[in-house]
Amino acid sequence: MHKLSGHLQLIHANDNTGNYDDHKAPGEGNIDWKRLLTELSQIEFHGGFILELSGNKEPEIILAEARGARRCLREISRQVALSSPPTVNVAYRTG
Repeated sequence: MHKLSGHLQLIHANDNTGNYDDHKAPGEGNIDWKRLLTELSQIEFHGGFILELSGNKEPEIILAEARGARRCLREISRQVALSSPPTVNVAYRTG
């Protein structure tokens, strides 16, 4: 992250449990999002996040998880007092 700091514009975000690329919603795995958002703030990242979620679930459930992830990331941003919380858009795409 620090080596690419001047070039980062967008982050593809998902969480996992450390064993697989689970594509879980942020907050549902083991990634330390508070630390990540703090470090992104330190390198003055002002880009956006794209949530990469997957699973064999109904679209409504995945969208609800995405909205929960957006709330989670916003809450963490407030906790670490980020002046510019990450922009997280929620959309659904198949395939």
